[in-house]
Amino acid sequence: AYCHVQPWALAALAAWGLEFRRIGGEFKVENVIRAQYGWRLGLASYLGIETPMQVTEHEESGRFVPLRTVRTSEDLAELLANLVTLLHLSSEPEIAKAVQYAMSEMVRNTLEHSKSRHGAIVAAQLYAGKASPRRYVSIAVADAGIGVRATIQRNYKVASHSEALLKAIQ
Repeated sequence: AYCHVQPWALAALAAWGLEFRRIGGEFKVENVIRAQYGWRLGLASYLGIETPMQVTEHEESGRFVPLRTVRTSEDLAELLANLVTLLHLSSEPEIAKAVQYAMSEMVRNTLEHSKSRHGAIVAAQLYAGKASPRRYVSIAVADAGIGVRATIQRNYKVASHSEALLKAIQ
């Protein structure tokens, strides 16, 4: 059995899992074999469960960034260093600097505006194009905070969550 989950979905599940546990929720996991990728990236600890199966530890450096919580500038600095390794940008300092700036802004905005008790939950994966010619990196930043709409409505009138997202992107 095979199940593929993008890092954004795992980061969202991790953030929601932390909040669900905070309010007293407990998780029951079914079909554990289908979530090996999630277990390897550390989802079990965010859900407050034991890893339900043996997980093969693959070297992460340059391949993926497992789920992590970012709360402090030290956490953010470590994340940014790991992203440069993941993106194989050590020989291209200007591009690395631009990527680090963009990620820093995303994470700092999350920490500043989301009012999440848990900080920002981040994960990333390099898709090297072996199964398809497409090569890309998926980077996720998630939280269980008040939401973009609640934040944007402090300064703008927006009628929907999608309108709030568009305003935030602007």
